[in-house]
Amino acid sequence: MKKIIITATLIILIGITSLCYSYWDTLQNKEIINIPIGKATTLLVSITDNVPEGKTLIPADAIQGINNVSSVDLKYSVKLDKETVSTPTLSVVASNIKIGGDETYSDFIVITIVKPETISFNAVDVTVSVSLKNQSEGITEDIYNSINSKSITFDLTFSAIV
Repeated sequence: MKKIIITATLIILIGITSLCYSYWDTLQNKEIINIPIGKATTLLVSITDNVPEGKTLIPADAIQGINNVSSVDLKYSVKLDKETVSTPTLSVVASNIKIGGDETYSDFIVITIVKPETISFNAVDVTVSVSLKNQSEGITEDIYNSINSKSITFDLTFSAIV
């Protein structure tokens, strides 16, 4: 009898956990980007909108305070707009990097893209991490002060290469 009660309790707990996760997952606002075959899809990305409120982006090797972050991660779900016979290669390219509308210090922005090699009609996840170069890579206090709290924007181009 105890085994039946324990088994039933475990099944109920697993069911409740699954329902809670399903509900939480619906709250996540994931936009799916559809890529047409033969055409690229370009997004204008603004890091200012994605830095957590009250936080400041700083180089990873700087002394980090409670209101600092060393990188900002952006997540995208990407899929083809229609099914294909072959499996195209996914290309994701960041370009046109600007800080406060100016390209002067854009070389001090590091954009790392983590993506699968291929894409299909099923959505795949792409993560784009944005950070600042370290002091050892040439960012000085004067340069940091020139770019601190300014909007970082760039184009992110998704394409499927057959």
